[in-house]
Amino acid sequence: RRKSSLLRFLFYGAAILCFGLALLSKENAAMLPVIILGYEVFFFRDDVHLEKGWHNFLLMVTVATTCLLIIGGLYLGKVNIFQVVAGFYGGRDFTMVERLLTESRVLVYYLSLLLLPLPSRLTLDYDFLISKSIVSPPQTLLAICGLTALVILIAILYRRRQRLAGFALFWYLANLLIESSVVPLELVFEHRLYLPSMFPVLACLCLVFQFARNRINLARITLIAVVAFCLLFTWQRNAIWASPQDFYMDAVAKSPGSARVHVSLAAAMREKGEYAFARKHLEKAIEIDPGYEKAYVSLGLLYKDLKLFEQAITVLQTGIAIAPLPDTYWALGLVYGQIGDYRQAIRQAEIALHGDPEHLRSLVVMGIAYDELGDFSTAYQKFEEAWQRGHDTSILFLNWAITCSKMGRRDEALAKVGEGLRLHPGDQQLLRLRQKILQLK
Repeated sequence: RRKSSLLRFLFYGAAILCFGLALLSKENAAMLPVIILGYEVFFFRDDVHLEKGWHNFLLMVTVATTCLLIIGGLYLGKVNIFQVVAGFYGGRDFTMVERLLTESRVLVYYLSLLLLPLPSRLTLDYDFLISKSIVSPPQTLLAICGLTALVILIAILYRRRQRLAGFALFWYLANLLIESSVVPLELVFEHRLYLPSMFPVLACLCLVFQFARNRINLARITLIAVVAFCLLFTWQRNAIWASPQDFYMDAVAKSPGSARVHVSLAAAMREKGEYAFARKHLEKAIEIDPGYEKAYVSLGLLYKDLKLFEQAITVLQTGIAIAPLPDTYWALGLVYGQIGDYRQAIRQAEIALHGDPEHLRSLVVMGIAYDELGDFSTAYQKFEEAWQRGHDTSILFLNWAITCSKMGRRDEALAKVGEGLRLHPGDQQLLRLRQKILQLK
């Protein structure tokens, strides 16, 4: 709005640059042009100016849309976006239409969370019933009617010059548009409300003081009570986050039909050594969703820990038959390494790397197998490649140091252990290995 053309150019250039950086940080930033236009309409133009400048407004919309299309084209290249989106639905248990119908109910549920954020209503993974049609379940139709009424309410608030309240509702819907439309993401996640809730909370705060203009103390007491309840709810919810076991137990209790939370709970219990408990929940996850490949990987690794190698191989091969993912081949390589079939371990790791060249854990499996076969030079190369490509787990440094020691390079072995301890302070296996190498020296 500055008259200086140079300043306007600088400000617009900085805005475009920030928009590009925002897109690289979070895809939701694609809605920024729409939100900026909404901000312009709600707060900087009255009805008269909007009618007179309607052509300019359409021009701004056209320019913003064109910029989005150009940026999207540069980002995607020759990829057909419609084919890409449709392809992602192949791994989902809902279609695009079912997702759109379900998201109408999700948007209403998000609003209810803002109004009543009870800890009993919050969870990691929602076992949300998918809408199969506009009347199945019946709440779908009610949700669509409610959202339509919300859009009409935005227009009414704009006309009645309740601009902040109107923009707050517009902000809420606009910031949820990408994650609640055709993009095949998970149906519900609470963290999606962080940004959309900002203006609705501000609008409610202003409305409280507006209605209690002559009773300011009442407004203050009301807000203090709301904040106190929110603090209490936060404290209660934080107690669930005290340990992974408590957190996932809570998630399973609230979403018993979600295979993912059963697998997550099993992983937490496996770390504690509660193998029987973990096995029960992994078997439950497979019962809920026989096509959930991560359940097979976790169950196979659990059997490996229990030294039930035949059962581990059977489970992992079943997982590969369902979905041949790199993680499953990697886990199978670990099992073969445990039973001394190092050639098969290398073969499975190679398949995992072929499926995903960034699956660097497979390089570590190959290094361990080559070490056991006595090919220390190749083992060293595999560990070095994993390190150079960004893999820095304690297991890498442990086995790399062991290989160096076998090659008679004990100073280098100590250096590898030292680097591992720098990245993973207090790792007991590395500390024991360092003591052993020092004794040998």
